[in-house]
Amino acid sequence: MKKMLGIFIVIMCVFIAFIILEKKINTEQNVNQKINENQEINENSLTLDELVGLVNNGQDILVYFYQPNCIYCQQAKPIISSLVNEMDIDLKVFNLQKYKNGWGEFNVEGTPTLIHFKGKEEISRLDYLGSEVEYREWFEHELISKQQGMK
Repeated sequence: MKKMLGIFIVIMCVFIAFIILEKKINTEQNVNQKINENQEINENSLTLDELVGLVNNGQDILVYFYQPNCIYCQQAKPIISSLVNEMDIDLKVFNLQKYKNGWGEFNVEGTPTLIHFKGKEEISRLDYLGSEVEYREWFEHELISKQQGMK
């Protein structure tokens, strides 16, 4: 009987150790994924002066206006990030929480907002939390518009 109890305890300890190890691995993977997403966003982040300069120079750019604490932006981020990677889009990002003057400068009323600028003007805007299909269609339309402008 004591032998069976001992075996049971060993099996339970192994089982518990396995569960703890699995949770640790999953947590590390989630942290690494978030770090990669944030690095990707930070690489394309613009300051207010940079964005104003690009628009005033007539650059053809797509810009994602967001706030880190916006729940809708948090929901949109993985969808937009996935599409940007899949469609190889050069999407610039602008943090309205950090650069508050951007609200008035670009007439942004809420986040998330995507704006296509071309020739010093706003060409198109999507200013709500969209579905993957809506974002895909918007990006496809704007990419076609960008390509036609290059001809």
